[in-house]
Amino acid sequence: MRYRLAQAADLPACLDLFDRNGRCLLSLRVREQLPQLWADWLTQDRRAPKSFAVWEDLRTPHQPRMEAIGTSHFVRDEVYDELMRSPQPYLLDRLYRMELDGHRPFLDQRATARANAGEGLSLVMPLYLQREHDLTHPDSQRLMPLGPAAWYFCHAGYNVRRLIGEVYGGPAKAYMTAGGFQLAHVFEAPPGRPPDSEPHQHVLDRAHQPPGAINALSLWLLHPQTPVFGLPPSQQTVAIHALQGDTDRAIAARLGISADAVKQAWRGILKAVSTQMPDLCNDTTGATAEGTTPVRGAEHRRVVIEYLRQHILEPLGMLDTSFSVPPPKHDRIAEPFDHDPDGGVRMPVFDPREVPAMEAGGGGLLSTAADYARFLQFMLNKGELDGVRLLGPRTVDYMTADHLGTTPINPNINGDLLPPGHGFGLGFAVRTAAGLAAVPGSVGLYYWGGIAGTTFFVDPAEDLYAMLLIQAP
Repeated sequence: MRYRLAQAADLPACLDLFDRNGRCLLSLRVREQLPQLWADWLTQDRRAPKSFAVWEDLRTPHQPRMEAIGTSHFVRDEVYDELMRSPQPYLLDRLYRMELDGHRPFLDQRATARANAGEGLSLVMPLYLQREHDLTHPDSQRLMPLGPAAWYFCHAGYNVRRLIGEVYGGPAKAYMTAGGFQLAHVFEAPPGRPPDSEPHQHVLDRAHQPPGAINALSLWLLHPQTPVFGLPPSQQTVAIHALQGDTDRAIAARLGISADAVKQAWRGILKAVSTQMPDLCNDTTGATAEGTTPVRGAEHRRVVIEYLRQHILEPLGMLDTSFSVPPPKHDRIAEPFDHDPDGGVRMPVFDPREVPAMEAGGGGLLSTAADYARFLQFMLNKGELDGVRLLGPRTVDYMTADHLGTTPINPNINGDLLPPGHGFGLGFAVRTAAGLAAVPGSVGLYYWGGIAGTTFFVDPAEDLYAMLLIQAP
């Protein structure tokens, strides 16, 4: 499963999903014009990314299957005020009727830039529909971790001061309010609509946020991030498309520019990054700011944390995995025994509430069963999960191969850690023989455990993984 920005070629599948879902009602006029409205939006100044996102399942045969669509628009303040002053269901229909009547509700690039640099933007999210509307459906469950990621991908960096969005049905309403949105309006669904079709409109407004708000959306509204790198629009566009996984060739084709122009944009991006944050740049880029040095020493810590956050934890949907547990999640900590129940020996472990002085590459992460399972499925898939690939298959094979060979093993080593018939790879004990060990298993099975009672194994031959999270030292 992955999300990305929509293209003109996606519109037939988007319209088919829209009609099949059947919960967002449009007037006849708007529905007839919808294909052209969307096409005009996508082709208007095509070098400016549009907040029209699609989610697709990459595991389906033949071609990816569209799983969800979502749109949002920056609108004039008086349009937002009118939506709030006289509430009506079906925001998409209302906005597009304004557009067809010539009222121009949407901000162009220049107006967006002015509002972004001033008091802030008014945002309307008139559409989010899934192929499977039931939030308990497995496909819906796979979509959920990607929802917040897609949201911030489309809107992070903008100075949004207020927003309104619409979803359909009680479960979707509960999901939105749990995420920090405030319910503003509820409407009855017309007769003959599918189950859970009643429109619910939610809002967030910077002016109405309590000072102590700690949910992510409130913090995003209260503390908009100022630009750091100062990239011009051409470089911003290249960076945004690269963030969704487009190659330089795909970026050039989408923007109608040459491959050399994309490379030139990258040189500008790297130069800006190396100037503003030289510690993030390595001399091998050829763009490191004059007088700076490669990352070393204490800076490795910050780079490792950011790499984990940006390249592993979020893409894999491991949103509860970190080197310490933040205060809002302290009540979820499963404390191990203070003393070994068998021998009575005290077994001190680090306090998960404290931020460690060093985040090690070989241990110290705290996680949940759900996150741990996603990581093991990622390893079983040889480096890929839900359309996100972080490791190549050959890299995983290399990591999970025996690297000890004929190297003698210390006879005094704990046999439970590396029993007979096993070697060691890059971070895992690896089974090398069907016999010799005291328990059954396949050749190629790999495993390891943690000091606080965690253990797992992955058996590629059986397409199987298992884990235990034991409340014991």
